[in-house]
Amino acid sequence: NKKRKRVRAVTARWVGFPIADRFVIGYGLDMDQRYRALPSIRVLPEGI
Repeated sequence: NKKRKRVRAVTARWVGFPIADRFVIGYGLDMDQRYRALPSIRVLPEGI
């Protein structure tokens, strides 16, 4: 759950954990088909 401005108000029934408003990768989330297979969710370092 990212605490940032949303286009529409959304209330999720289940939230795994709060996360900073940063681009995240891993555990199925990717950037240009890379980093998807990481075993955990991580913040993408700036400059990549």
